[in-house]
Amino acid sequence: MYWWGLYRNRPQLTARLLSEEFDVKENPFLQITTRFEVENVGTEKTSLEPEVLFSGYTVKGEHRRSAQTIVEADRSLPPFSPKTITLVAKEEANYPFLWFRSYSFRLTRGSNMTVRIRSEDKVRLPYLRFIYELGMFRVFNRLPN
Repeated sequence: MYWWGLYRNRPQLTARLLSEEFDVKENPFLQITTRFEVENVGTEKTSLEPEVLFSGYTVKGEHRRSAQTIVEADRSLPPFSPKTITLVAKEEANYPFLWFRSYSFRLTRGSNMTVRIRSEDKVRLPYLRFIYELGMFRVFNRLPN
């Protein structure tokens, strides 16, 4: 019973993409500002690590990885209260055209959470669908319809 209580009350995160903006600061790089709404749906308080890990694929199948920094100083996540966070990164100019993007939010206490997005149309995919479509893209070098 003790272990079940620990498992059930652990910090868990939900997140959804709100917006993404691109700004040319220095050629050929873009400043990307991404906003997410995150919520701790566990009963224990936790906080976010200062960086969110990003991963995406170019149309030619090249894998790109980077870390995006959280702008807000207060990264604490009390239970059941949504919070808007802003990520800022300086990336290459092909960033808007990346497919199969994933944002990995790391918590100081609790399990990590990954938001998986297909492409610029901002379609959020569940894990198995994301793996399936990414595999089809990598094997057949075709983007999904």
